[in-house]
This record gives sequence, structure tokens and C-alpha cells, in this order.
Amino acid sequence: MSVIGQAEGIEHGTPRGYKQHLYRKVSACQECLAAHRENAKAKAPGRRAARRAETSRADAASWYDGQLDRHPEAPALRPGTVFGQDLAIGDVIDFLGRHYKIDQFTPYTGRLKAQLGAGTRIAWSGKWGMTVGPRAVIPILPRAQAAAPTPGGA
Repeated sequence: MSVIGQAEGIEHGTPRGYKQHLYRKVSACQECLAAHRENAKAKAPGRRAARRAETSRADAASWYDGQLDRHPEAPALRPGTVFGQDLAIGDVIDFLGRHYKIDQFTPYTGRLKAQLGAGTRIAWSGKWGMTVGPRAVIPILPRAQAAAPTPGGA
């Protein structure tokens, strides 16, 4: 038997009562609305603190991204990778196990240009394209292997 539309049995004046009003699709009474508001106010400081902590983590991550290309051993951090600014026509990008030989670059004009940095461009392999920021770390096949035929890409 459904309780939808039934006002009997609601615990009025509590946050639970407010939820029961919503579930049963019955207009909430003033006591339940007040209890819901008080409950939301009590939870608000914790939510604000969580948002502040999340923002500080994001700021720390963006600071780290900016430091990567300043590190003297940055290219040695991951073998078989190059920075986006060093990617050249003829390089083969290893993306999710598939290989794409770059045949052209076009400038990136999207909304993320400020976050990705000046010099952001799109690397094209036939119809497949990948947005590449100048500081992005791109996995490529060693340049000596790039001349060999590649399965899966154009």
C-alpha cells in the first residue's frame, strides 16, 4: 500500500518529517519547514570548510603543474614522454594503447586556453585530434620507432 498523498504518520517538526512530506508529495507544514532550515544552517559551516579545503587542494595542484617544467630532470621523470611544446610533426602519440602519427598542428582557440597556457595547439592525425598544452606531458613512441607502420592510427 502506497503512502503517497497521505499526511497521517508524518513526524512533524523534524528534518525527517520534512523528508516524509517530500516523499509523500504532501505540502510541508511550517514546523517541518522550520526544522529543515535549522538543520541546513547547522550543516552549513562544515560544507563551507569542505569547499575551502577543496579550493586549497586545487590551488596546490595548479602550483605543482607549473613547477613540473622548471624541474631540471623533468624529461627524465617519465621515459618515452615529451612536453607538448616539443611535440613535432611525425611523432607518434601513444594514447590509450593506440598510436597516432601527427601530420599537422592547428592553434587552439577554445575556452581553456588560459588554463592550458599560451602556445596550446591541437595535434592532428587524420581526423583524430588531441589538444596539447605546452606543459602537458605526452607519451610518444621513441622517435626511431615512429617511422615503422603503426596499427590503429592514421
